[in-house]
Amino acid sequence: RGLDQMFSAAFARESQLTSCDPMRRGMYLACGLFARGRGMQIDDINRNIDRLKPKLKMVPWNPDGFKTGLCSAPPAHQPYSLLCLANNSAVRTTLSNLGERFHRLYRVRAHAHHYTEYMELKEMGEAYRRVLGLEREYAALEVARPKPRRRIKPVI
Repeated sequence: RGLDQMFSAAFARESQLTSCDPMRRGMYLACGLFARGRGMQIDDINRNIDRLKPKLKMVPWNPDGFKTGLCSAPPAHQPYSLLCLANNSAVRTTLSNLGERFHRLYRVRAHAHHYTEYMELKEMGEAYRRVLGLEREYAALEVARPKPRRRIKPVI
């Protein structure tokens, strides 16, 4: 696989830890790209960021939200590798699905007795409310717009 293919694959839906598609839905808050391998250059990383950036929706206040890392030691049995760590609001669909499934069980206190030995029942409800709050915050990010820039008015 070529370097450019590897960068494209890192952002693909199939490469995500959760079942979400950050390229089509949601906004990126920040993204870290960590590459390693012999012969890989920082220019390769920057070129691919520039190539992929138009396809990624970044939050208005952090349009250049990329951090990069490069290690020249190759990974075991591979010429190079890439790790992409990204915070994207598309994860809110996963949080929503988990919240709905939890609420269905929690409403009838199904399986709650397995957990009450180690935590109070009200702590479960509080954790659920926090997940709902996080989901709302991610939803608000998806409609965030850049603040209009103030311009200096001429005195004349």
